[in-house]
Amino acid sequence: MATTISVEPRLEADAARICGYYGLSVAEAVNEFFRNMVSNGALPFEIKRERMLDEAAKRLKANVAYMQEQSVLNGNSKMTLDEINGIIAEVRSEMRLEAEAASKAGAVKEGRV
Repeated sequence: MATTISVEPRLEADAARICGYYGLSVAEAVNEFFRNMVSNGALPFEIKRERMLDEAAKRLKANVAYMQEQSVLNGNSKMTLDEINGIIAEVRSEMRLEAEAASKAGAVKEGRV
């Protein structure tokens, strides 16, 4: 199975040079990387927790900003947590009723009722 990936041009050129030094093509090096990862059940290098947390914090901030923006656009920015939880409870109740109705309809259709 062939897979296409996007790599920054400069990074790819630097990696190709290093691979060439070891007599490998980039594809051979990537395949070896995957073999190592699969055989060990982990990445073959350490990821710094702080970096991951920084990136997660950035994504969280961006998501919160997006949700705030959307709440203003949708006119919900002044809702309290109790109001939001009430709407969630209503939706869940409606979904439960729809699921029960679909289940009954299926049972009737199959002659189980």
